[in-house]
Amino acid sequence: MPQPRIYLICIFFSLNLAAFCQTPETVFMKWKLKPNETIAYKAYMSENSPNGAKKIGFGGMFKSLGTDTAEAGMQKIMQQIQGLAPEYYIASLTEQKKDVIDIELIAKKKDKAKDKTTDEPGFAQLMDAMASGPSLRGAVHEDGAIQSFYLKTEQKNILALFFQLPAKPVKVGDEWQIDTHFTNMDQSFKCDSSFRKNVVKVTGIEDVSNDKVVVISYDIVEYAKGNFFFPFSPPGMESQKNIPTLYKTIFKATARFSIEKGRWLSYEGELQSVITGIMQAEGTQRYALLN
Repeated sequence: MPQPRIYLICIFFSLNLAAFCQTPETVFMKWKLKPNETIAYKAYMSENSPNGAKKIGFGGMFKSLGTDTAEAGMQKIMQQIQGLAPEYYIASLTEQKKDVIDIELIAKKKDKAKDKTTDEPGFAQLMDAMASGPSLRGAVHEDGAIQSFYLKTEQKNILALFFQLPAKPVKVGDEWQIDTHFTNMDQSFKCDSSFRKNVVKVTGIEDVSNDKVVVISYDIVEYAKGNFFFPFSPPGMESQKNIPTLYKTIFKATARFSIEKGRWLSYEGELQSVITGIMQAEGTQRYALLN
């Protein structure tokens, strides 16, 4: 009586073959704007440290010159600049030309009644004037590819982190890179070791009502270690002509994108940065988009 056994084997083989041949669900993430529509987010790029400012030091540069007061003065100025940073930005997306999504970031200033970071009215007025216009103007295509290739690196980083999409259909497990470069050195830096990781990945596709929601994770690391060479040594700094230097940046984020609506539903991330050498800086920034 071998026939039932053979029949069961055939059924088992057919079921497994069908499961193996199923095509993974694929979606295309695209920005979708109606005529005259504006998508607006509150964009946060703020320090997460307890006092709201990045820790900054100057590696004894001024001490070597015997001017400790100058270093204290520089630290005070840097703290004032950080303290006057916007509370958040208004990120506005519009489509005035077909397949070009214009993006503009405008600073939302802190409540002056709560801002006690500086006792220099003129300095505060200068910072206000500098932040009165758009902080960024750029553009991406509907598929999320960056259109404004001409932007400065710091501005393109913001555009890529918040608004660049994969520009191709994707499924769970797919990975790609975005156009970010956090470490910018010149010929004064001689690198001994470096490492770069730039991975954006689809970790899930959720069915929500009549929508598909794509869950994205960001995992970006940049590391460069070496020596910084001054082309000449200022008086009193001959011993610091060759300075061991380290740059390290880590960005992690999770975001959810609506296929039906063509926009982010949520975006929450954190950027950690460490610099050592002639200058020391350490801080953690929150990167978020809120409706």
